[in-house]
Amino acid sequence: MFLCGERHSLALHQPACAAVAMAVQFTNLAIFFWTNVMAWDIYKTFGQRTILSHIRPKGLHFPRYVAYGFGVPMIILVFSVLIDYTDFIPYFSMKYGENGHCWISDRPAWLIFFCLPMVFVCLTNIILYGLTVSSINYVSSVNESNKHG
Repeated sequence: MFLCGERHSLALHQPACAAVAMAVQFTNLAIFFWTNVMAWDIYKTFGQRTILSHIRPKGLHFPRYVAYGFGVPMIILVFSVLIDYTDFIPYFSMKYGENGHCWISDRPAWLIFFCLPMVFVCLTNIILYGLTVSSINYVSSVNESNKHG
């Protein structure tokens, strides 16, 4: 989809180009939010500092994960589209598909509605993975000391 949006012939058709830009924004945000879902799930499974982590029921969390993994990017996209096609925030626009690129053409909008959520997710993932590794190391050391002592 991204490569299709970068073709010069599509960039000439602004509505189609804007649609590709919106789809690319949504899919990329969804990818990052799903990595956050995985980081959270791994943390909840292995990050409890117990030798046998509690067994979590299957299927209970998946609807919440779907709501978060697809819902938050959709909310960001809907808010972005409202800003772009209404006077919701005067003098501010996403400028989807303008300047011959099928992407967000306004740099502040790109930073706020694309980069900022991804940075937040990446920092959260780093923290969750760090806590998980710390917990696994702790459990491993406790397990080793129990074997020798």
